[in-house]
Amino acid sequence: MIQHVSIGASDTWLGYGKDRVELSVRLSASPVPSDPSSGLHFCFVAPTRASVAELHAAGVAHGGKDNGRPGPRVHVSPTYYSAYVIDPDGYRLEVYCGAEA
Repeated sequence: MIQHVSIGASDTWLGYGKDRVELSVRLSASPVPSDPSSGLHFCFVAPTRASVAELHAAGVAHGGKDNGRPGPRVHVSPTYYSAYVIDPDGYRLEVYCGAEA
């Protein structure tokens, strides 16, 4: 399993990754409203296809809405395996694994 850790932080910023910042999160002074027509979504890379299913199930179990069950997306790539959830705040989240089955 790849270990990811915080590799940079301040009072208003967090950098997360293994050897370099792979996800940067900044504090916002106010919530940013969800816009379903914006096309914005956040994609997280999972190490295995089983992890994709686990993260999708956890998202739904914690108040998210299914927006695409775990499965192959061969129209993207022969090995693209992903799942989609709309979180309780209305943001679209994707979890993806590119490993072969």
